[in-house]
Amino acid sequence: MLLNHIRVLLILIFISAHAFAEPPSPPPIRIGAVYGFTGFADIWSSQARRGIELARDEINQSGGIDGRKLEVIFENSGTTPSGAVTAFNKLVKVDHVEAVIGDIISFLTLPLVPLAQMNKVVLITPSIFDTDLPANSDYFFTTCPRKESMASPVD
Repeated sequence: MLLNHIRVLLILIFISAHAFAEPPSPPPIRIGAVYGFTGFADIWSSQARRGIELARDEINQSGGIDGRKLEVIFENSGTTPSGAVTAFNKLVKVDHVEAVIGDIISFLTLPLVPLAQMNKVVLITPSIFDTDLPANSDYFFTTCPRKESMASPVD
């Protein structure tokens, strides 16, 4: 009889502990950023990193995106196209990011476009002009304005 009471008590303790436990927080949204943190591009890449970190912090301080925190994983391309490809592949295949922010220099980001298409991972860059864009990519975007909108043509 005492054994049954102990069992019931343990079951009640177990149920009440789980009933009042906070639900697990949703997993973060993981995005990657490929920049040349070594080599000649470091001066611009370091500034881009600060901007990305500032945006991440503001988003997270306001509750995240649909309650999910934003996590950014930075990878160094070494300011080489092969380094950018290696960094992108690590972000996608090891870190399992949902999107990648590409470098500010086109020769570092353009080799990533077919990889983004193949892996179905969004790749966005802040500075590749529309005339440099590869055709037919559903996963590559640039925030850079069109070249002709930056200056009026000379007649």
